[in-house]
Order: sequence, then structure tokens, then C-alpha cells
Amino acid sequence: MSVISGLIIGLLFGILSRLVSGKWYYLPLFLILNVVYTWLNLPTLRYGFTDIPLMFLINSLALLGLSSGKLLLGYGKKPRVAPASRSSNVIAVGMTALSLVALLGLPFLTSFAGFHAEKYYALPGEVTIGEFSEDVAAVDMSQVRRVDARLARNVAEKRLGEDRGLGSRVQVGRMSIQTVNGKLFWVGPLNHSKFRRWLDNRSGTPGYVMVSASN
Repeated sequence: MSVISGLIIGLLFGILSRLVSGKWYYLPLFLILNVVYTWLNLPTLRYGFTDIPLMFLINSLALLGLSSGKLLLGYGKKPRVAPASRSSNVIAVGMTALSLVALLGLPFLTSFAGFHAEKYYALPGEVTIGEFSEDVAAVDMSQVRRVDARLARNVAEKRLGEDRGLGSRVQVGRMSIQTVNGKLFWVGPLNHSKFRRWLDNRSGTPGYVMVSASN
């Protein structure tokens, strides 16, 4: 559907480019560029979004450049084509003005709070009154997390270092916070330290290491 919109917009501005410049070879150029743009960016085809008005503005600016001769004339050189007429300038300026209004003016007017007071008023929905002490449970201070991930990893690696046989075979994996039996722990899997260690111990590792997150 986006590609179809690019096709329509490209065809529209291609025809306008013919009226502005008097040449037909701009039509396939506008057509191809708009189709490619919509194919790659997939603009949102819905009122309130600025994708399509932005496309109109870019095309209008290109049309304005054609009408003024800026895309065809070199600085200080003789023009290769006749300058744009007044009517072509009116078309280009008019399309640019309409695109600016659609891009900047309409979104402001349609989203202005003064025009949607009832909708904004109804956003919170039905308001219910509750008791804070009943709705919010008290936090058990003994289970507040006091140990961060770095400290938990250091403690876990120190614990492995105390067992020489175990510390040489495995290493601590990524530590994650978990609740075990109502208490917070940093839990990390014990992974084989090397491929050779895995070959020697295919039965697996002791499992995981746990470090208290609150003590």
C-alpha cells in the first residue's frame, strides 16, 4: 500500500513538473524516486502522522526549484531552458505552502488541548479511592538488596578459589538476581573453564553458585 501511495504522489508531481518545466522527462524521475522512497521507508498512511506531508513538502521544494530554474541553471551561465512562467511559480509556491500547512499547521490544530478537553478529561478513566497501607505492602528490610552484581561475582569467584579442584575446572557464568525460598540471591551457573575441561568432565559441573543479595 505504501508503494501505491508513492506511485500516486510521484505521478501527481510528475504531471506538475510537466506544467512547471514544460518537459516530460521529469515525470519518470519523480515517479521512480517516490516509489523507491516509499519502498525503503514504508511511511505511515494515517491521518495525524507526518510521513506523507513530508513527502509532499520534499516534492514541492523540488518543484519550486524547477520553477525558479535553480536546478537547470548554472551560476553565471546562460540558461539552457526558458525561465519558468508566473503560473508555474504559482503552482510550485502553492504546493509548497499547502505542504507546510499540512506538515506543521494541521497537527497543531488537531492536537490542541482546547479542542479535545473532554477527551483529555476522560483519559484517567474512573477514579477509585484506596488506602495506601492496604494497597502497598510493607518492604521487609532484611530482604533489601545490598550486594551488587560485581561484589557477588567477586564473592563467588573467591569461594571457587577456596576449592582448588573445583576452581581449576569451572568458572562462574553470568550472575542474575533471583528469589529463592522468599530470599534474594545472586545466582550464577558454573561453566566449564575450557573445552578440555569439558572433555574430562562430561557428566557436568556442580551446577551453580549462590550469593546472598541482602547480607
